[in-house]
Amino acid sequence: ASTLEGKELEIFRSRLLSEDPPTLQEVGEKFGISRERVRQIESRLKRRLKEFLSTEAADIEETG
Repeated sequence: ASTLEGKELEIFRSRLLSEDPPTLQEVGEKFGISRERVRQIESRLKRRLKEFLSTEAADIEETG
């Protein structure tokens, strides 16, 4: 899926968009998952964001 929901959306907002992000441990405790699992989800989110931005940037360059 290309849209974020649930845990992914919350992790994206709290960890990647916040100026003062909670720790992996804090996020894990909130969702009842390990901090390593939070790190894995965050890593996947960063990769998806990077892919999205590179695709969008290519589209912008082609139309510019």
